[in-house]
Amino acid sequence: MIGLNHGLPSIPVGWIVLGLALLIAEEASATPVTFSNLYFFGDSTTDTGNAGNLPDQVTLPDGRVVDLPQTQGPPPGLGYYVTDIGGIRLGRFTNGPVWAETFASRLGLSATAAIAGGTNYAVAGARTTDLELQLGVFRSQVPAVDPNALYTVWLGGNDILAVIDQETDITMTEAAGNVLAGIRTLEQAGAHNFLVPLLPNTGLNTRLSPEEGALATLLTEEFNANLRSGLNRLEEAFIFTPDLFAIVNNIVASPSEFGITEIETPCLNDPACRANPQGNIANRFFLFDNAHATTAVHTIVGNQIASVFVPEPSGLTVSIPGLIALVVMMWRRTT
Repeated sequence: MIGLNHGLPSIPVGWIVLGLALLIAEEASATPVTFSNLYFFGDSTTDTGNAGNLPDQVTLPDGRVVDLPQTQGPPPGLGYYVTDIGGIRLGRFTNGPVWAETFASRLGLSATAAIAGGTNYAVAGARTTDLELQLGVFRSQVPAVDPNALYTVWLGGNDILAVIDQETDITMTEAAGNVLAGIRTLEQAGAHNFLVPLLPNTGLNTRLSPEEGALATLLTEEFNANLRSGLNRLEEAFIFTPDLFAIVNNIVASPSEFGITEIETPCLNDPACRANPQGNIANRFFLFDNAHATTAVHTIVGNQIASVFVPEPSGLTVSIPGLIALVVMMWRRTT
């Protein structure tokens, strides 16, 4: 397995390594890649409890006192997954742990919400314009950026929905540019390792009309193209870019390979699943509500991404041949 940080291979800058399955095939004899810590920035896909618990204001490293947007956590009583740390109600916008928790667990680390003392700064409802604020909160709590940690930035879906709803006129070039600017900010502060997923298809959101869904799909593809192009121009970093558009589309195309039998109807719209959202019945559903995947899908995604860095646990295999090969890895030589 190719190592990180110290001892990076001398791979020419900009070399894109495809066919990740070749790396996975070597897992049996590979040494797991390790990071000192994990930091997460994003929206409800990654949030592990910050929404609904944020303070009204925060003091940034430059001394500015700024107001924090007050996003509500998931509504109680509907089966959204909730844990409690120190009396803080930490909700997820799904029926169990999100992908980041599966991913972190596989790496022997944590994705606990920052509001509860953890390293996950994602907030439900965030758009790419909110990344600067998430980074500001992070730097106010972590003045020294750890070069041996892995930094995840997954944003953009809410920008696309806001465009569909005519709440903003942001372009996908601008939205992807906000993500790239955040990555450059982290890189300049000393971060070296990044996980930056391409967006899954926002057009799968079932609250959208067919016309809106088609537009959302086009906007997702445009965002991803801009993000991929911008990441390719970054000069001094290790960047791992899972192609979640392809991976999630494959899950939708072959759901039975993952034990999923219901793609279009969300769990909360099905009486039996709504009555037992943490039960096994929910694992048959792709969506938990109209906009968010079930924890079964989160677990698939978390395990697929983690498999790049650590061997698969016993009994866990890639269900669709070649699925993991849809991931793109971009290695850049450090100096």
